[in-house]
Amino acid sequence: AKEVILKLLVNLIVKHGSQQPLVIYLGGYTTWPARTAALKESAEPVIVENLLEMIEKLTGQKRKSNILKTSKFRSTILSKKPIAYWPLDDLSVTETMDLTENHTSKYQGSVALHLNGIKRNGLDDSNKCVYFAGGSFVSELKNPLEEFSISLFFWSANAPIPKGHEDTLVELISNDISTKIILEPSDGLLSSLKVKSDRTSRSGIYKSSARNWHNLTIEYGGDHIQIYINGELDIDSRLAKGSKPITHILFGAFDGKLDEIVVYPKSK
Repeated sequence: AKEVILKLLVNLIVKHGSQQPLVIYLGGYTTWPARTAALKESAEPVIVENLLEMIEKLTGQKRKSNILKTSKFRSTILSKKPIAYWPLDDLSVTETMDLTENHTSKYQGSVALHLNGIKRNGLDDSNKCVYFAGGSFVSELKNPLEEFSISLFFWSANAPIPKGHEDTLVELISNDISTKIILEPSDGLLSSLKVKSDRTSRSGIYKSSARNWHNLTIEYGGDHIQIYINGELDIDSRLAKGSKPITHILFGAFDGKLDEIVVYPKSK
């Protein structure tokens, strides 16, 4: 009898509506009150929590915490001892998961969680990412950085990016200056990258296609920044001399997806 009850409870979890808290910030058909029986935004996690408590009482066992799937790709990254590593497999907007456990931050604005991420380097269908519909997250660095590198994957939804519009992928913030890495319109449906700070602006030559994954690498050295796209050097620019160390990094604030964000103390 206990086994039958447990199967029924699991079935209820699987069949319960849309993943409302993961998409509510974007609106749309599945988040209308008429579609979701006028449930509150937090209805699904409340239901799941109560069901899990029931299962724990029935079995006398505690639930397992959310276990991130390991892979050769992620193991290799962690072996290099990064400063921060956000795989973006998050299930809650209240906190972004940093695998180094050094930084805490939360999503702000419109984001959608737990969408299919990149499929390469041993990452498969179980890998998830975050869609930033203008939303973002900002992390305060545990220790201000003068030299570091960032690696991430991005997928832009804009095709083409509207003329005069700039999509921010990354913003490096210090106490005296902000440096942005931006997607800007290029030829036809293509876009290009730009480095923009209070005193410098430099556009790249590489043309990236929308709705495809691209790898972005940033090498930052105080008054010098290099941008690589899919392993190719795209921008090599001088920044203002004497800038203070970077204290915060913003990711997102564009229309598209990010995945596997890693910050290294220097080029790896």
